Amino acid sequence: MKSKKELAEIVKDKVESATPVQYLPDGSVVYKNYKVVSNSGNYKLTKLSSRTVIDTFKTKSAAILAAKFYDQNNFNNYSNIKHIDQVFYSNFVDAEIFRFRIKNTKDLDRRDLMQWRLEIAESRAQRYKHEITALLKTHL
Repeated sequence: MKSKKELAEIVKDKVESATPVQYLPDGSVVYKNYKVVSNSGNYKLTKLSSRTVIDTFKTKSAAILAAKFYDQNNFNNYSNIKHIDQVFYSNFVDAEIFRFRIKNTKDLDRRDLMQWRLEIAESRAQRYKHEITALLKTHL
């Protein structure tokens, strides 16, 4: 019987060979002629040949999808994934702000309002996260 590590390596090799994405040791990802590099909390989509920065994204998954759509000149889906990435991140940040305000607010009415807004922001962020994941599974 194989150990968990061996099975994890086999699965990782199968996944990497099935997708056109290459993972580099420095944490960056290459898709065809495009590279996604982490840059202080953002992910830069660059062209390998000219090292030109095409765009920046908040999530690595969205940047990889954008590389595929950019490569195919499918700018409708490219702008859609850019929008989803921005909306996801703004809701994620809003949730963090409301979580902080709930801890530091003494007024019960304001705390209740912040709790309600936190739930809304978290549910929206979760929905957009699932949307990015679904797009990644179907298009990559």
